[in-house]
Amino acid sequence: MIHEGKTSDLQGRLQWVEIEHDNLDPVKTLDRDSFPVGSVNGLICCCVPYDNSIHVFNPVLEENMLLPKPELKIEGCMSYGFGVSMDGEYKVILRGRRKPNYTPYEYEVDVYTLGTDQWRVLGQTLDHLNLMECGPGVFLSSHVYWLGIYGQIYNFDLTTETFELLPPSH
Repeated sequence: MIHEGKTSDLQGRLQWVEIEHDNLDPVKTLDRDSFPVGSVNGLICCCVPYDNSIHVFNPVLEENMLLPKPELKIEGCMSYGFGVSMDGEYKVILRGRRKPNYTPYEYEVDVYTLGTDQWRVLGQTLDHLNLMECGPGVFLSSHVYWLGIYGQIYNFDLTTETFELLPPSH
């Protein structure tokens, strides 16, 4: 059973995960500051922003995988994505503003494929990733989508690992 915070400052954050068995009643916990980044095929991806730790939790098998820390040195907000490619590879995407603080800001995108034990920095990014909203993206059919600050839609293809800015609809 997954419980989410009910107060306004905790709403949408994963508070705890309980796995109940007949009389054994073990409890699996995640950090209280974890928030869900996405869920695909029963896997739940959670992030703890203050230390950049990312977990992929399988409540059916009672497994919690802690991913290696990304090398992305960021400041400000981050965008997260979680999904599965057409090839069946589960991937976590991070987008953040690189340090040190200089203008114009440069944004970096890192990708982690489950089972590889390493993060990769993508060379191809859109020029206007600074206009993408922070927070988790929405997964649908091997793509993760984010809104831009002016209503545009950013699409990340998990199979080709490329971003695309979708044209506005009229």
